[in-house]
Amino acid sequence: MSGFSAESAAAGLAIAGVYFPMASLLMTTRASRMLVGAVAPLCRMSLTSYVSAAPLMLAAGRLLSFDQNAS
Repeated sequence: MSGFSAESAAAGLAIAGVYFPMASLLMTTRASRMLVGAVAPLCRMSLTSYVSAAPLMLAAGRLLSFDQNAS
């Protein structure tokens, strides 16, 4: 059991279904250069964080003998 209801899953999909096309539409306007300039550093930072955190957490799990089935 995940703890999420079907309604919350539907709401998340609906928000994503609106957010992605709106962002795509904004990227076709003249404001796209400004948007890319503002968002690109954040994207690089989040990618760096994800790429570095994943191996660190895997190593910590092995070192600290985390149980695979613990929640």
